[in-house]
Amino acid sequence: MKRVYWTLALMMILALFLGTGTSIASPPTTEEDPTPLLRAQAATTAKGDWERVWRSEGALYDLLGIDDNTVIGVGSDGMIVSSTDGGTYWHYQAPADGKDLFAITASSSSLWAVGEEGIVLRSLDNGATWERIDAGTTSTLRDVAVVGGAHVWVAGEGGIIRATADGGATWSAQDSGVTADLTSIAFFDDARHGIAAGKHGVALVTEDGGDTWTPVNVTSAAINDLFLAENKAWLAGEDGNVYFSDDQGATWRTLASLWFPITRIRMHPGQTQKGWLVGLNGKMASTSDSGATWDANRGDEGYHLYALGIGEANSIWVGGSVMVEDHGNWGNMGVRPAWFVWGSADGGASWRAIITGLYPRLYNITAASEMVAYAVGQNLQVLKTEDAGYSWREIHQEMLAAPGMPPLNPLADKMLHGVSCAPDNPNDCRVAGREELMLHTTDGGDTWTKEGIPGVGRSIYDVVMTSAESGLAISRDYNYFMEDGVTWEGAFDNGTGRTHLDLDMINSWQGVASTKKNLVDYTLDAGRHWKGYFFYQFGIFYNSGADALDIDGDGNLDYAWLAGCTAQGSIEGPCIEGAILFSPDVLSGPDSWRA
Repeated sequence: MKRVYWTLALMMILALFLGTGTSIASPPTTEEDPTPLLRAQAATTAKGDWERVWRSEGALYDLLGIDDNTVIGVGSDGMIVSSTDGGTYWHYQAPADGKDLFAITASSSSLWAVGEEGIVLRSLDNGATWERIDAGTTSTLRDVAVVGGAHVWVAGEGGIIRATADGGATWSAQDSGVTADLTSIAFFDDARHGIAAGKHGVALVTEDGGDTWTPVNVTSAAINDLFLAENKAWLAGEDGNVYFSDDQGATWRTLASLWFPITRIRMHPGQTQKGWLVGLNGKMASTSDSGATWDANRGDEGYHLYALGIGEANSIWVGGSVMVEDHGNWGNMGVRPAWFVWGSADGGASWRAIITGLYPRLYNITAASEMVAYAVGQNLQVLKTEDAGYSWREIHQEMLAAPGMPPLNPLADKMLHGVSCAPDNPNDCRVAGREELMLHTTDGGDTWTKEGIPGVGRSIYDVVMTSAESGLAISRDYNYFMEDGVTWEGAFDNGTGRTHLDLDMINSWQGVASTKKNLVDYTLDAGRHWKGYFFYQFGIFYNSGADALDIDGDGNLDYAWLAGCTAQGSIEGPCIEGAILFSPDVLSGPDSWRA
């Protein structure tokens, strides 16, 4: 039986399980029936609300460095992500689900974010919770500025500017005098001098808190971002130029010219010498002379940087979006956007991919304990949580570093289908996938070992570890078992022509596997042998999920469920509708099943 310890939701996969069992070195023993308390807890959990705790698809549009360990960002579909450990683990929220968020800023007491359809969000608890603030507009807002917590300005499409002087309780319109979209707005510490800029080279200044705005001549190119410090200001343009003012925006000059469109520009906190800017195709550049000269990288084609956050001293984060192709050939979803984050902990001397930007498709998840879970998917993607789903870490480069691991083929996907951990040890886990890939970690994912599988490159669709030494794996035409913690062996009756997709064990010996046909298979001897039968009363049926239960606690298979869909014409045809089948006595044969 798959025992549920805590509720977990992912965008692409809503499944939660923990396989249990004893060593196969001894005969199976009778297991206790679940207590009424556990059953009540399971019933309560099943009726609870689901919450999205991660989504890989989309774009990251802004990042805000709070200190060298804390960073928070906003992006597509209401995404707010934050990290308090320098970027290893990330907490995902979507308080404005379905609405893109474009900018985030902070005062000493609050955080503010803005986005599509006039969305304004405020947090008074460092981003733990967010409340929707009515700013009196449905226009898309591209930027937000705050001074002292009470004075806030938002700006966006059609030249809209709205302001509040009481922390968001009341808002008033400010006449910008333009109809071009405004992409940026910022104010100096006196809350009176400010700058707004946007499309078509529009640049505006105010000396009275925004009651009046005056245009200034800077450029004819679109302005994507601005940054203020002391009495200085920097504008970054679509034309690759950096424009500078040292009189609060009254006059401007071209400071530097780069060869790529600039999307963000920032200076390090507390000074005006060191800074960074980012742009499309992975372009980054740093300055140590207030922007007069810039040291740029070579970039990374396709990785568009929209977000830039700088910590207190040495931490820098950049992020954005990359279009990723689906090489999985399982219901090909086409090219999709995936958000990513790169980070540096040494002031930009070296960088690492924190969130890589992998294809946004997850296939399996396991709860290794009440607090630890792993989810796996395409492009060797593993996500791990150690706090019951609150925050997640990407594990990817660690697997590529496994001894004997072949390099990724850009035209083929190293897809992971299965994940399982040894009972009572959330650090001892295996992931399985295409081309008979089996990887093993004993330290929670920091390092991996590639294990040999006998066969000819088949896809492994699921793996279940019933102890630290014993486990089963299922695939196309071939199944495997392990009994020494090291060696995988082929089952004794392989070659049945079945494609097994999902496996559930009620103990170390007995379990059920779903198949890519209208049939069910089961094992009674820890995967050494498999039996099964067809059922035709439901038409063409594609079984993608299996669950089993020893309802009377005698150590033998009783209940079984198969989840999938009815197909058109053949099992290769498209799904018509979802379906769940149930048998109260799976060993009795095909007549025991009902829809």
